[in-house]
Amino acid sequence: MTENEYQHQNCDTFIPHITIQDENNLNIGSLGISQLNEDNDNQYLIFLHKKYTDHVVDFEKHIITLHTNGIINVHDRNVILQELNLMIKNMIKIFNNHLIKNYKEKETNTLTKPLDDMFVKKKVFDHMFAIDTGGKKTNPFHEVQEKLVSLAKMYGYSSMNSFFRLYLNEQYYYLFSKKNNEVIGIYDDVFVPINISLCKKSTDDDIIVIKKANNNYDKLIDNICTITLYFTHNGSSMQIVFMGYVETDSLNTYIRTSQIHSKYLFRNKREFEQLVKQNYPEIDSFFFSQYTKITNSYIYYINSPAKNAVMIKKIYDLYSSLTTKGPNNIIKLFLQSDVKNMYRIINVLLMGDEKMVHIATLLFDSLQDKKNQYSLLRDIIYNHLSFNAQNKLTLVTADMKKELNRLKTLTIENIPIEKKLVIMVDMPEIVKAYIIEKTQEIKSGENNYKLQTAINNLMQFPWKPRNFKNEYDDIRDSMLKSRNYLSGVEKKLDLSVYGHEHSKKTLIELVGKWIQKPGSHGQVLGLVGPPGVGKTLLAKSISHALDIPFTMVGLGGIKDSSDLIGHNFTYANAQCGMIVKQMIKAGKWRSMMFFDEVDKVSKNNDTNEIFNTLIHITDPNMNQHFQDRFYSSAMDFDLSGVLLIFAYNNSELLDPILLDRIKEIKFAAYSVNEKIEITKKHIIKELVEEFGFPQDKILFSDTIIKYIIDKYTNEAGIRELKRNIEKILLKLNIDRYYMRGPFMTLMYAKYVELHNDKHKLSDLNNKLELLLDSKNIDRIFNFDFVGTLDIDVDIVHNYLDKPSTVIEEVHKNDLVGVINGLYASTIGIGGIVPIQIYKNHVNDIRVTNFKLKLTGNQKKVMKESVQCALTVALNIISKKDAIKDYSNGFHIHTLDGGTPKDGPSAGCAFTTAFVSLLLGKKINRYVAMTGEIDLTGKINKIGGLATKLIGAKKAGIKRVYICSENVEDYDMIKKKDPALFDDTFEIKVVNHIIDIVSDPYVILGVSSHDFCKNVIKEHHNHK
Repeated sequence: MTENEYQHQNCDTFIPHITIQDENNLNIGSLGISQLNEDNDNQYLIFLHKKYTDHVVDFEKHIITLHTNGIINVHDRNVILQELNLMIKNMIKIFNNHLIKNYKEKETNTLTKPLDDMFVKKKVFDHMFAIDTGGKKTNPFHEVQEKLVSLAKMYGYSSMNSFFRLYLNEQYYYLFSKKNNEVIGIYDDVFVPINISLCKKSTDDDIIVIKKANNNYDKLIDNICTITLYFTHNGSSMQIVFMGYVETDSLNTYIRTSQIHSKYLFRNKREFEQLVKQNYPEIDSFFFSQYTKITNSYIYYINSPAKNAVMIKKIYDLYSSLTTKGPNNIIKLFLQSDVKNMYRIINVLLMGDEKMVHIATLLFDSLQDKKNQYSLLRDIIYNHLSFNAQNKLTLVTADMKKELNRLKTLTIENIPIEKKLVIMVDMPEIVKAYIIEKTQEIKSGENNYKLQTAINNLMQFPWKPRNFKNEYDDIRDSMLKSRNYLSGVEKKLDLSVYGHEHSKKTLIELVGKWIQKPGSHGQVLGLVGPPGVGKTLLAKSISHALDIPFTMVGLGGIKDSSDLIGHNFTYANAQCGMIVKQMIKAGKWRSMMFFDEVDKVSKNNDTNEIFNTLIHITDPNMNQHFQDRFYSSAMDFDLSGVLLIFAYNNSELLDPILLDRIKEIKFAAYSVNEKIEITKKHIIKELVEEFGFPQDKILFSDTIIKYIIDKYTNEAGIRELKRNIEKILLKLNIDRYYMRGPFMTLMYAKYVELHNDKHKLSDLNNKLELLLDSKNIDRIFNFDFVGTLDIDVDIVHNYLDKPSTVIEEVHKNDLVGVINGLYASTIGIGGIVPIQIYKNHVNDIRVTNFKLKLTGNQKKVMKESVQCALTVALNIISKKDAIKDYSNGFHIHTLDGGTPKDGPSAGCAFTTAFVSLLLGKKINRYVAMTGEIDLTGKINKIGGLATKLIGAKKAGIKRVYICSENVEDYDMIKKKDPALFDDTFEIKVVNHIIDIVSDPYVILGVSSHDFCKNVIKEHHNHK
């Protein structure tokens, strides 16, 4: 067939005129046959009719298969079958018309014989139908062929080879190399096309590309792929893309016999095995063996070896996760899944031990009556399982039915408590004895409810397994396994927690220690930092990363240790404590217990029972013998497998003994940039989803998020920020119902677009709903408009009222003795503290009583800092008699008297204010400073620098002086929040107080003559 014989329609379809050729692809005319039977035209017609009848029947069976597998619905099936029915009728009509035409061309005037008698009753070879003595014949069923190809494009065909015979009148093996013919032949046995794309393509020929495809069909699970074939036919480069599914091979026959029959499949299988051993050494041989037995072999057809290796790692991770969950959690996860994930969970559980297989069977049976629009879910799942997996389900189901039938004949009394205790091999003997004793008391009718509660708790408590196998024992001796485990933990933390790189790094170092020395995993962690910075989130992420259950105990306001360790059994309404309850909730001996707000516990008669309890459970020598008052004092609960994590804001409020046992991980306040990123990536996404709004239609720009942060929040974390954004969306949603605010603006824009009428919006406010049709209003209501709804400052002001956060700003004038100190609170907030030092006055001017009057709620350490600052100031100024003007001393005041203030970090600020007052020179109001002062004038390191600098910039400070010992902190802040520093805000690093007070930028008009020469000289020599 030459290129001229094609009818080119478009890139998607071009149908060839059929000319019949023999199996060697040679035109029959070249064989030199000089004479054919006189009725070969009729024989040729019969041949073509039979050929396309076979294609129609083939396609009919294909459509029935697609309907059975849920790929097309019953309506589509009926429509297609109706088309095929009409096609058959049309073919009969064409056949009859051509038969009569052929008869007339023989110059026979009457039809005296039946049509059947006109056919030669002898064998005629197929190649004789291809040509008569006059040359090539045309195809009278060309339209039938075109229609079949058109249907095949939409619904596929029974096989790739059948389509080649329909479309090109060729077998595929004439079009490809021997190597590719082997591959196509392998797929043609198991692959069912459900969609076909045709195109002329200028590319290399004889190429096959196989890719896994997205699955949109409920009855197919993970076995959809595309096969793209590039080849040349009669000089034209062509591309055919077959999309379809690989039929399930329950016995995995093709893979099991691939070494004998298919080099291609065997090579893929071997490469897959090598990649798993090389890249995922944590996958043990038992799991790999179970995986290859249970998993259906179609994975080798639709995935490359590399993708199969990645897939088994995901399956292994799912298996590891499921083995750490209790049955109830697995059932909950299963029932919340779609049919594809249900299949994966059951398939994975069937790879496990007897317990996991029983859970898989339970899950499978729970689908007894559940169905989608096509069939029962259990049938879909069962049909995609391999025979080995099906066999496991069948055998266990039969055993379970027998056991259920036996149990139906039993009552509670028929099952002695002793038999229940026999299977609890991990439960200590003393606990079993206690249960038996209390069971006897129940039978006597005493305290039934309380006793039954006590027994039930003990039966559910996760006792330490007798043959406990530490998860780190399997990986500690393998570098690859250890590295992969650490990388996995790190990846999970990064996905769950934004920022806090130092905190996550510290945790990774601890996990590395646990791997090397598994016995050290009882480390107690303390997460210290301001509220709202993600301490609880990190704790949950640690639980997820380590694959251990998470439980939480809130300690805020608790003052009675009985809440933790239970009440005495003899008390009315007594019950066990929260520690035992949370262990039961965890369901695993190896778990995490998170104690929140440890610094908020209350004292009881000047003693802190809560701290005493926490000290007890954090003692590695004692936590194996934890006792709950609800039970006998001889009964111990082993907590040595629990990872204890405490969270608090201020470590100074913790008991020193408890604090000594904690490995602290410090949390810094979020920078503005971090808050913006968290808001965009998490908060807005989460809240918009809660309201059901489209993610791409509501826009909070970086500028508007920063505006909300600056004007409406004053926090280290993001809780208030989240509340404000939620408040905006709540009010936006109400305005959406009434078409107010920004939705009124959208209606106005739509009105102008439709009517080209530019009346002022104020003139149309009450008319827009009448001027626009309901269809356009509903589109706006449903966010079906071009562009986005941008949250701007006007919307923020309208929804959040005026900014509520009051920030202390710099005073309006430069003053003598008035300076800006800096503060950092334990909740992560920082800012300026105006410090005012004035001459002290007394009522009786005749009394000369020098005094330092301190007001503004200053505490002990700050008071001592003031005294030290005055001494330093007097020693460094040259005007020694200046003190004579202050015979009654000084009045030192710090603003915001309602807030207690303490600490030494304002030492250099006090000193500078004293120097200013003694010299009578003003201080630049745009200057602030922080640093502890000693009697030599040296400035020492302070804490909370980051929050102090952020607060200083918010207050309008332009320059901050810090201690040289804080340079490392300063460098970290610059790296974390570079936007904090610009032309309007700078930092000066100093060593000595003389560096500050001698700077004319700080004390206006100051000169070196104002200070003792020896002080300046000594300081410069030291520098």
